[in-house]
Amino acid sequence: MSGAALDVGRGLAIVAVIYGHALAPWFVETGARFNELAYLQWKFGASFMMPFFFFVSGLAWRAEKTLWAAVREALTLIFVAIGASLAHDLVVLALSAGGVAPIAAQAPMTWQVFFANAWRMIALGDVYSLSALWFLPALALTRVLAALCSRVGAWASVAMGVALFALYLVSRDEGWANVYQSKVLWAGFIAFMAGHWLRDGFDTLAQRSKLTWAIAIAGFALTAATAGFNRGCEFDALRYCTFDFLSGHFGVSMFASAFGFLPLFVFTAAAGSLMATAASLVIVRHGAFVAGLLKRLGRNSLNLLIVNAALLELVNPLVWRDIAPNIDASGPLFFAALFAVAMLANIIAAGLLRPALTRLRLVSRDVAQSLVSLLRNGGATFPPAAPAAH
Repeated sequence: MSGAALDVGRGLAIVAVIYGHALAPWFVETGARFNELAYLQWKFGASFMMPFFFFVSGLAWRAEKTLWAAVREALTLIFVAIGASLAHDLVVLALSAGGVAPIAAQAPMTWQVFFANAWRMIALGDVYSLSALWFLPALALTRVLAALCSRVGAWASVAMGVALFALYLVSRDEGWANVYQSKVLWAGFIAFMAGHWLRDGFDTLAQRSKLTWAIAIAGFALTAATAGFNRGCEFDALRYCTFDFLSGHFGVSMFASAFGFLPLFVFTAAAGSLMATAASLVIVRHGAFVAGLLKRLGRNSLNLLIVNAALLELVNPLVWRDIAPNIDASGPLFFAALFAVAMLANIIAAGLLRPALTRLRLVSRDVAQSLVSLLRNGGATFPPAAPAAH
């Protein structure tokens, strides 16, 4: 059951990402038409969903893989993010060449901008043309760091978490660029290692129905009760630190390295991750049809993430400009319809683009393998993993 629940967990995470992005045109940079209901739904999910993505990845991770395999898989994810972003930029270039970029709600692009974007994504890895793909290099580096720490022991993972948090604080204070997502690695790494260390507990929980229900319900209550109290200031729980693009509101955004009040962020992210993990087990045990659908979505989560990132950049601006101002988004029927349309659009697009996405992954893997082979032929060696503690 636990293996199926991991797929369901990934499915829940990608569904939340898709729906959260679909809500954005109703509360991001909307001014007077800011929609409180859309914002509150997004804020609830944003308070824990990306940490949960790292957490469930840690649950599924096995330290027994060689470090070379971890490096190859990490490079593959990075090349996928770069390749998909460059494909997006080529689309915008084509729209610009045809003189229709403004009609498509896109900023015109030149070849100079295209190559500047490409260089920045390769050299810095801080901002991607498909902005939602920040998660891929962050997960890639998290896996490599976890693999390195597993060669030493659990204390190394603790030290790494502290070091990454210190790096976040220093880079924030000094105004450093978010080089290869360095400002979010602390949160991703801690969530990932928590998932890895709790794998035995997860397997045990899969056999205990009542406890699973209790954790799911308690986790939901704690997440719902605390998410709204994060006012945005890292070390001041009472002061407000808000975003102009959210009309003076705040919401957690790992993409923007915005965690809000850090103790509350950690607590809510932990509660939400435990809730989603337990909910995954409940769905596998009791929701046959829903479980089957979420498992398929979870197994296809990488393709769906890429497609959703593209729709976020290419479709959301059109929705924000031409549709959102003209629709009354005031009731549950609207949000149910928005959810259904968003899911169908992403699933259909992922199906249509599946050959291209498969090719992208294969090419990225081949390039990564070539780089790893060059490194190995150069004589670099890594120690074996330390025995896992249970």
